Amino acid sequence: MDYKLNYDERKENVLALIQKAISFYARINDVDKTTSLSDLADAVRNGKFSIIVVGQFSVGKSTFLNALMQEKYLPSFKAETTATINFLRAVKESPTEKPLIRINYSNGEVEQSDDVSLENIEKYVSTNGDNVATKISSVEIFLDSEYLNDGVSLIDSPGLNGLLEGHEKITRDQINRSHAAIFAFSAHQPGSKSDFEKLKSLMDRCDSVLIILNQIDHIRKEEET
Repeated sequence: MDYKLNYDERKENVLALIQKAISFYARINDVDKTTSLSDLADAVRNGKFSIIVVGQFSVGKSTFLNALMQEKYLPSFKAETTATINFLRAVKESPTEKPLIRINYSNGEVEQSDDVSLENIEKYVSTNGDNVATKISSVEIFLDSEYLNDGVSLIDSPGLNGLLEGHEKITRDQINRSHAAIFAFSAHQPGSKSDFEKLKSLMDRCDSVLIILNQIDHIRKEEET
């Protein structure tokens, strides 16, 4: 069997179906679904796959991604931290072909920096920054990591119960554009009613969901079940 030919044929069939769906939603003026499907078509066409990390604030989403990258790039505090949608992408996708931060402002302006240190990234992605949530729509961080090869992007999101206005909407919009999701629980309060409500909503929007339990070292041996 010619696997490459089979893959190409299936890819074209999927793109044709997505295009039909785009045309349908465009006719009924559903902008959100049209935009999401257009993004999906681009991802399929370019072979890109995005995974969003979701959870309530302070459950350790950024810490989990730092562990995958094997270096601390994203800030993490006990209080609410992530203020923007942050894309971790492969360095080979960088416009300079080197590690880079690309800041996409809400007014359409774009800024680039080759300083990918934690201290510099924190200025653009954290709630400790200068009114970041309203000024910046997203941040792209291009890194040299094996987890980002083959067109995979990992996405750090604001908490689903974020204190800043618009955080939950930002995250939900990105979930609609992602192909898979990782839902993070905290071992400090695992399985709360709010967690399960958020998880159900996530599974309604995303077909592939992986669940992780963060901070498990805080559970005492006698409390394990």
